[in-house]
Amino acid sequence: MKLDEYFDYIEEFERINDLNLIKINDYNIWHLIKVSLFNLSNRDHFEHFSKKPHNFLNINIIKNLLYKPSIPTRIFAFTPRLRVLYKGKKVNKFLNFLPENNYETTFFELPSNSPIIQNNNEIVIPMEKIMLYIIFMEKIINRKIRKELINIFSQMKNKEYIMKNINYLSLYVSRYISSINFFKNYFKKYKPDIIFFVCHYCTINKGIIAVANEMNIPTVDIQHGLINKKSPGYISKTNLSNDIPKYLILYGNFFKEIILNNSTLFEEKNIIVAGNYFLSNIFDKKEMNRDDVLLITTQPAIEKEAYEKIINEANRMKLKVKLKIHPSESREKYLGFKNVEIISDKNLYDLLPKIKYHATVFSTSAIESLYFGVPNIIIPWKGYENQLDFLIDNETSILYNKPLEIIIKMLKSKKAIEKGKYFFQDWNQEKIDELLKVIL
Repeated sequence: MKLDEYFDYIEEFERINDLNLIKINDYNIWHLIKVSLFNLSNRDHFEHFSKKPHNFLNINIIKNLLYKPSIPTRIFAFTPRLRVLYKGKKVNKFLNFLPENNYETTFFELPSNSPIIQNNNEIVIPMEKIMLYIIFMEKIINRKIRKELINIFSQMKNKEYIMKNINYLSLYVSRYISSINFFKNYFKKYKPDIIFFVCHYCTINKGIIAVANEMNIPTVDIQHGLINKKSPGYISKTNLSNDIPKYLILYGNFFKEIILNNSTLFEEKNIIVAGNYFLSNIFDKKEMNRDDVLLITTQPAIEKEAYEKIINEANRMKLKVKLKIHPSESREKYLGFKNVEIISDKNLYDLLPKIKYHATVFSTSAIESLYFGVPNIIIPWKGYENQLDFLIDNETSILYNKPLEIIIKMLKSKKAIEKGKYFFQDWNQEKIDELLKVIL
C-alpha cells in the first residue's frame, strides 16, 4: 500500500469502526496498529538492531550482557545510541542536557557502547539485557496474540488490508505486550520519578509508557526528527490509547502548531518548545567551508531507482555526489552507482557544513540542511515527497521537476539559513529546569 493510500485507508477505517473494541489485555492497541501499518508502508518495520540476531553474538554485545550496572537513578532515558564527541566525552546528542546540568540520569541504550560509557551523572544500562527477555517472550505469546487479533478484526468493516498483514501486526503487538509485562515488574523494583524518550512511538517505548502511565510516572518525548500533518506518532484524530507520553519537547513553534491543529494526542499546556539541544550547544558553529558537492540522503522506504536520474545528471555536470544512507540501510543496496561516494559511518551534521546542495525524497535532513544554509532539491517518488510539501518554494527547497542545472542556479543558501531559523529555536534549558522542578 502506498503512503497516500495508507492515510485514506486509516481515515475510512476509523470512520466506520468502533475503535474501543481493539484491545489486548485491556490495552487499546489501535494507535500501535496505525503506527505499525505506517511502518509497513514506509518499509521501516523492525529495521533496527533487534531484528538481527547475529548482532547478539558480537563480542562487545556479549560484554554488555555480562555487565552489571549500578542501581538506576530517579531519571530514566530510553534512547538509541546517539553518542557524539563533545568536550572530550561521548555524550547523547539529544539528552545530554540532563547530566550536563547535574541531573543524574540512567540511559537505557540500544545498541550500547562497549566499554560502557561512564560520564559524570550518567548510568548506562545496555538494552541488550532487556531485549533478550522481550524477544524470547514475544515468540512464546505470538501465536496467542495472532488469534486474538484475528478475532478482533474479523468483526470490523474494511478489514481486508489488516487481515492480510495480521502475521506482521502480531509481531508488533507481541513485542508491545512483552514490553509491558517486563517493565511492570522492573518498575516495581526500580521506579523512576520521570522517563524521557527519543522516539516514543517505537513498540517497546509504547509499552513502557503504558506501564508508566498506569503507575503515574511522568513521561516526556524529545523531538528527534520531522513532524508534519501526516506523522502518525504525533498526529491522530483519535486518542484511545494509554501509551502516549504526557509531555512533548519540540524544536520550534512550527511543530507545536502542526500538532495542535491536527491532533488530539497532546494537551497544549504539556507541549514545551525548548529548541534543539544539539544544534544549539554541541554543534561547532565555526565558518562552514563549502565544496561543490551534492549530498543525497536516503530512506528505507525509497527504492534505489529514485536517485538514478539526479545522480546521472550530476555526473554529466561533473558535480560530485555523496550518498548518506539511512542508519537502518546497508551499503549493498546502493552498489552500482557510478561516481558516487557512499557514506554510512559519518554524522550528517559533520557533512552538511561542507557541501553546497542537498537532495532527498522526504528525509528529516531537509529541515536540518536549511539550518546549515544548504538548500534542498526534493526528489518526487510515488507521493512520498508530499511529506515535505510545506518546504517547497522557488529558492530554498525546489521540487526536482526540471533540469538539475536550472535548479542549482535557482537555489539560494542565504535564504535557506533564514528559513531554517523558522524550524529551530535556540535551546532553552530554563524550560526543562521548570518541568523537572515541578516533578522532582
